Amino acid sequence: MTQKKVISSNGIALDQGAILPSARGRASQTVSHRRSSRRTPSRTWGLHLVRRNRIFYFRRRWPRPLRDLGAPVFLVVSLRTDLPEEALRRSVILRDALSERERQLMQAHADGSVSEAQVSTMLAEMVRATIAQIVEQQEQAPPDEGGAALAEIAARREAVTGALRARNWPEARTVARDAAQTCAVPEEALADPGVARQILLTMRRLLDIAEVAERDFEDPLREGRDLLQEFGLPARRDALRPPMTLSAATEKAAASTSKEVAKKIRTLGRLAVERFGDVPVASLSFDEVVGFLEFIWWLPKHWGRAHGKNRFNSEGRDLTAADYRAKADAHDAALVEEVFGDPGMSYIERRRTL
Repeated sequence: MTQKKVISSNGIALDQGAILPSARGRASQTVSHRRSSRRTPSRTWGLHLVRRNRIFYFRRRWPRPLRDLGAPVFLVVSLRTDLPEEALRRSVILRDALSERERQLMQAHADGSVSEAQVSTMLAEMVRATIAQIVEQQEQAPPDEGGAALAEIAARREAVTGALRARNWPEARTVARDAAQTCAVPEEALADPGVARQILLTMRRLLDIAEVAERDFEDPLREGRDLLQEFGLPARRDALRPPMTLSAATEKAAASTSKEVAKKIRTLGRLAVERFGDVPVASLSFDEVVGFLEFIWWLPKHWGRAHGKNRFNSEGRDLTAADYRAKADAHDAALVEEVFGDPGMSYIERRRTL
């Protein structure tokens, strides 16, 4: 007995509806909805290049020694171009600069010495303060009748030259102690041969300027123009003013804004002083500023309320932001260790708990 096909109103046989071709291709409906196991591999650009929304980015993992010092896991920088050739050129330049900077940072960490930026800022402060003192002596000090000032300058210059000749590097501590305190440079770092030699050579040039200004009454700004410009200081009187410190910069920024923004600025300024001390703003390097911003980003949400002060208890607790973050990090580490140490929890339960 033959089966009679039933034709519906749309002209399709009912017993053939399951093998109709799919709209996505020539396969059946069952096969067409099956997920293909083949994936087209994404293009590899190389040289730490990634592409997001047509724009190329430089992405590189920081070395572990720098991550232990507080650096993030990855450095991601926009190259601001969608052209592969230009992105490749900029990536090579950035890679070479980062490699050299990484080598300097790791060497400085291994040696325990100060950075070049700190030394340069300290020397600039020493030049500024010495020339400002020479100008003040010319304008306010009484005339040197017996030549005592010239004799003192000659004796100091001879002592500096003798220290250079004898490699007496600890003498640099006496010469640059005030500038080092202003720029928050450790005093023990001044005895490093590379740093001490720069300090003594710079002081000898300053003493030559002081001798000419005292003997011939020349303008210290004109005589010290080359030395001032060498450290990025213009040969003007306004350049001899003391450098702006963090506290002064904070108050200046807070005075020119609204009350709510000023409160936030003063809070950040207080944290900066707590971290670096009340040092000149120019003495902070780019790496130190980036490290401070990262420290701020990783502070717990309610860290500002940990002091415990209220209308019933006005004394509270003396807890710095660094202490509060260290306490929070210890709590998080203990929680992670507890969760991952439980063998009865699945991966999804661990993620949900954390």
